[in-house]
Amino acid sequence: MPGFDSIIDQKRPVRILTNLLHRGSIPHALLFTGLDGTGKRDAALALTMAINCRMTAEAAMSPVSPDAHQGMTPDGTTKPAGGCGVCAACRKIQSGTHPDVHRLAPAGSAIKISQIRELAARVALKPYEARHRGIILVDAHKMNASAANALLKLLEEPPERTLFVLTAPQPGDLLPTVASRCQHIRFNPISRDRLQEVLTDRYDATDEEAHIVAALAGGSIKRAVEMLESNWLSRRDWLIRSFMRLSPKRLHLLLALAERLARSRESVQEGLDILQGWLRDLLIHRYAPDKMLNADLAELVPREAADWHTETILTQMKAIETARRRIEANANPRLTCEALLIQIVRSHG
Repeated sequence: MPGFDSIIDQKRPVRILTNLLHRGSIPHALLFTGLDGTGKRDAALALTMAINCRMTAEAAMSPVSPDAHQGMTPDGTTKPAGGCGVCAACRKIQSGTHPDVHRLAPAGSAIKISQIRELAARVALKPYEARHRGIILVDAHKMNASAANALLKLLEEPPERTLFVLTAPQPGDLLPTVASRCQHIRFNPISRDRLQEVLTDRYDATDEEAHIVAALAGGSIKRAVEMLESNWLSRRDWLIRSFMRLSPKRLHLLLALAERLARSRESVQEGLDILQGWLRDLLIHRYAPDKMLNADLAELVPREAADWHTETILTQMKAIETARRRIEANANPRLTCEALLIQIVRSHG
């Protein structure tokens, strides 16, 4: 689906962008914030398509009525703001082959100053064929300090006919002077019901799979799809049941679980998410059973929760969060997991 039609459950951001297009008042820089997988990148592409679409660009960049911005596509259908999806410009932008639309992402763990310098050299030239060049900085919060300061110079004296769109989790994750030069638009987590609908309609998930994954994906369509495609539910089941079997007398199980958790930095963070979600369910099941994340395991929760004190659960949830931050700061994942599980077993025992 081209344009804003592809943005799921983000009525407010789409309304803001559409109004900017209708008024012909697109700022030179926008900052899209929110969870990964909520449509920020799709919206950036849709906006770039809208200001370059052969059918709608002229209306989009001039102050006309909203109705005038709905143009007729070459196949005779009416499309709203966001591009027709079939003209040459829209097709090139969608396929990633447009010479004037550039997507900049971290090279490794960071966006480096060399990448921003190369970008500056590009935008110093006139666009090859676009009415308005589009620069999409994915994960802009991963710019190192020198890269952020180099980008700041571009935003302070923006090139003509150039739109910058930055994506990040929060405005505070960016250099304040960079964030202040962008119009901020917040993308909220996708609702559970809408996410469940998308998983069944577009990704062939069963109703049961969609119900469980939608509850656990945290409002991210990207995360939900990854969970479906990676056999995540089986991993979750194994991890929770292994966690339930831990005891001070089963040190070998504890060490084996820590080793399994720490196989990669990605898997350890996923595992910590699972454990934290399980402890949360133990805490809230008596008061808000409809809010449980692992609703399909509801029959296990009362029996397991009976052995835990509320204070202990809260303490261990904090311990998991501390372990997460240590691993993000490059602590040894296996040693961190071992220490965490020993702490949990001792407090529980």
